This record gives sequence, C-alpha cells and structure tokens, in this order.
Amino acid sequence: MTDSAAYEANPIAGDGAVLKVTDLRVRFPAPGRGSSPVTAVSNLSLSVDEGQVLSLIGESGSGKSATLLAIAALLPAGTALEGDMRLSGRDGNLLVPGSRRRGIAGRHISMVFQNPGASLNPVLSVGSQIDEVAAAHRGLVPAEARGITEELLDRVGLPHSGPQAKNWARAYPHQLSGGQKQRIAIAAALAGNPRVLLADEPTTALDATVQAQILDLLLELVDERSIAMIFVTHDLALAASIGDRIAVMRTGRLIEVGSAGEIARRPQKTYTGELMRTALSFTRSASAPPAVQKPGRETTKEGLLLRSIHRSFPARGGGRVQALSGVTLKIGSGEIVGLIGESGSGKTTLGRITVGLEKAESGEVILDGSPFDPRGQRATVQMVFQDPLASFNPRRAIKEALVHPLRRHLGLTGRSARARIEELLDEVGLDPALGSRQPNQLSGGQLQRAAIARALAARPRFVVCDEAVASLDVSVRAQILELLERLRADEGLGILMISHDLGVVKSIADRTVVLFNGREVESGPTGQVLKSPREGYTRKLIAAVPSGLVPWRERLQDEAVG
Repeated sequence: MTDSAAYEANPIAGDGAVLKVTDLRVRFPAPGRGSSPVTAVSNLSLSVDEGQVLSLIGESGSGKSATLLAIAALLPAGTALEGDMRLSGRDGNLLVPGSRRRGIAGRHISMVFQNPGASLNPVLSVGSQIDEVAAAHRGLVPAEARGITEELLDRVGLPHSGPQAKNWARAYPHQLSGGQKQRIAIAAALAGNPRVLLADEPTTALDATVQAQILDLLLELVDERSIAMIFVTHDLALAASIGDRIAVMRTGRLIEVGSAGEIARRPQKTYTGELMRTALSFTRSASAPPAVQKPGRETTKEGLLLRSIHRSFPARGGGRVQALSGVTLKIGSGEIVGLIGESGSGKTTLGRITVGLEKAESGEVILDGSPFDPRGQRATVQMVFQDPLASFNPRRAIKEALVHPLRRHLGLTGRSARARIEELLDEVGLDPALGSRQPNQLSGGQLQRAAIARALAARPRFVVCDEAVASLDVSVRAQILELLERLRADEGLGILMISHDLGVVKSIADRTVVLFNGREVESGPTGQVLKSPREGYTRKLIAAVPSGLVPWRERLQDEAVG
C-alpha cells in the first residue's frame, strides 16, 4: 500500500480537516561536492481536524521536523518542495511560493520550536517579540498589541498582575528558565490567533513537572480555542498520552496511522511495536524497582569530588540569586551518578563548575585528591551540552570539530585521525558520511550524537552529560546508554548524568542526587531514591512521570468517572 493509500484508508483523513497535506515531498540540496540531494520526506499525506491533536513520531532523521517546516513555510532556500496542502476556508494549494503563501505562516499556521532559546531574539524583551506577532498578523496598534500580549502571558502562566506577578513582558530571554522561555514561545505562537499549531519537540529539554505543565497548557488551548495541533516527538509514550491520533514516520515516509489508543495497544508495524516496547521500558522504570539493585561503588581517592560548592548570579532589579548552596557530590571511577531536579534547581550550573566552565564562589573541585586544573586537565573531564547546536562552530563540518580533540589531546593526525572519527561516529549510531556535513545540516538527535562522540574523542576519565539523551529517540537513546555502560565497565569512565528523564536515570545511574533550589535534598542508591523517596519534592518529581501509553482524553474520562 502506498503512503497516500494508507492515508486515505485511515480515519485521520476527514472532510472537515482544518489542514490536509497530500503527497508531500521535501528534498534538500546536496550537502557537499560529489554528494546527492537529500530526500527528507517522500509522498507523505496527513490531516488534522479542529480541536484535534495529531502526534507525529519517528526516530531522529525520519523527516518529522522537515514536515513541519514545509507546512510552516520555513524550509531553507534551495529546498525542493512538492505536493498539495489545503487549509479549510482558503482556496488553492498552499505548497507554492508567491502571494498565496503570504499571510498564512504565522497567522493561520504557527509553530513552537524545540529550542525556545534559539527561537527568541536575545536582544529584545519577550513582550516586544509577542507584540510584534500580534501587530503583524492582527493589524493592531502598539497599545492594542500589548493588551493581547498581557492576556497571553496570563494564559500561559506568566501573569502581569496579581500578588505573585512579575513584569514578564520586560524580561529578556536569558533571564528566564527553559520552562518560562517555552511558555513565552507558546504565547508568541498564539499571538496571531492561529487555526493550526505546530509543536516540534516542545518539551524535550524540560523536567518532568514543567513538561507536565506545558502539555496541560497545550491541551487546554486546543480545547479552548479549537486549535488543530500537530505534535512532533520522538517519544512514543508522550505521543500516545497527548495525541488523539498518531502518525508514525520512518526514513521520510508515513508507515502507520491510527487513533492513539489503537496504535498504543495494537500497533500494526513491527517498527512501531519496537518503539512501544522501548518507550514502556523507560516510562515504567522510573517508578518500578529493579530486579537486582546495582552494587554501589565506593568513591575513593581516585575520583572527582565537588565539595561545598556555592554559586550565585545577579538578579533582575538588584541583589543575587543563589544557584548552588553548599552542594557536595562525589563521582568514583566507573561510577554513574544521576543528578535530577526541576528547571532552575542548579543542575547545569553544577555541571559547568565540574568541568571548569564556571567558577564556584566558594568550595572546590578535586580530582584524585588534588585541585582540578581545567586548563592542564581538560581532556580528563569532558561535557556533553544540553544544546548541541550552540556547542558546535556553525562554519565547521562535524569531522573538523572531532579532529581538534584528537589532535590536541591524543596527537592523532591524518589517516589515524580519520579512522578514529569514523569509529566514534559509528559508536554513537551515526553514518560516518555525516561527518562532512555542517551542524545545521543534521537533525537535533543526530547533532546530539555527534556531541557525544566529540566528548568521548579525548578518551576522558569523567564525562558530564547535561541532558545528553533528551533529544534522542528511544532506540538511539538505548544505544547511547549501552555505550556509556560499556565505557564505564571497560574503561572505568565516571559519569555525571544530569537529566529530567527519571527513566533514563533509573536505567543507568548507581546513585542519584536530587537538587531543589540549589540544595541537595536527597541522595542515595538510585533504586532506593526512586522507589522509596524520603522527601516530598522527590515524590513530586516521580509523580509527574507518564505512567503508560494512555491517550489524554481517555485519561480525563477515567478521572471524571473516578
């Protein structure tokens, strides 16, 4: 059955669809000399109705984001685009350049991106950015646009009035947490009063409690405004919990479509079933006890110790915000320590201090019993950053980013360096041919794998993984975690695993430390912390983890009956 036939035979297609895409084909220009154009999407058809959520899932590089960018008219210049797209109430195919496309993107179709920090202008206040969208697409004067902005900020949980309110409109992106920036991005997307909302991995980098809040907000908006939403994710458990329907993509093609309940309980394709099993293993592992508790490793002199770390930052309006207050943490050789907590709890700051990218105001970092020297011991402690695109030089190919640590720390050049680069890319599940591409020519998941390869290139003894697998699909995530397990077993690699995904922490960490407002509130063997937490805050984190593949409307019905 062709993709179009599969689409027509499935109830995703409907006469009342707000958005209907038929036989979409997207082909990117050749990434380099001697290479061929890259076909990202092939003959894909789907539709979404008013007040409906369509979850679009698939592995990294399957074409999910390319599909959204084609719908939103945001594909880069030179991209070949074919197919037919119809928006109810408007005549003609919208997958064409020219006047028909103007006024559609941003007004009728709006998008929330995976990385809100990259989608917001760093030199403009967030209020002015929302004002601009409202003015451009609704034809409002500045005062009217600001009124819309304040209403939207209230709606997304950032009120401008009331006892707990702050003047969020005057804030700049760098002054906000990840969850707050994503709320701003949602407000900006709604400013044009769109009929279709495209959400591209909008909760990937958020902790469990903030993710739950953002998902609840999106679903409330779908119901309140009768918005048609396409929700892109690599996480099938999340897709099933938020979607009315699910469409599964693989290598640019639509391979299975159906209601969320049908896909979650009775997938027709082997590939979808594999995604299901892996997703369930992660969602259940956060609360289920392990069959055998991993043996703890004694942290001896040979290890990395952070002792009584304090760090604060200037606050808006004066004063300082305490990011870390006396945190002590040990990582032994061959030990994996999980670090969990909500957005703003100090996890990333602690990770950056660990590798020497930031200095503690007091406290010390000790390696093997001596003060850690970031300059002289840079190869010993490496980091995988949360935002891979920001951590790569956009003008250099991936292989150039990898050859630098090989040459500087291991003395590898020429053929030996090329061989090691191919080996590293293969280890993280990347085709070595992708090493010739620029960072912006890779998907988010592919780029994160390249970042992991770069961190491992210098053969470090310790690695700080700051949400290192958050943007990876479940199968690649499992592959990377297996790689890290092997490196810790074979080479004694010590790992600080910073993550909002409790399933990941449960599956790999020996010990887990819980941070709240810059302080350690609980620590111990991972099975003990996640199975029998002592603190209410830890119990709150665990309760926010999705417990299974239950569509949201079914969940609401069950709660109403209960």
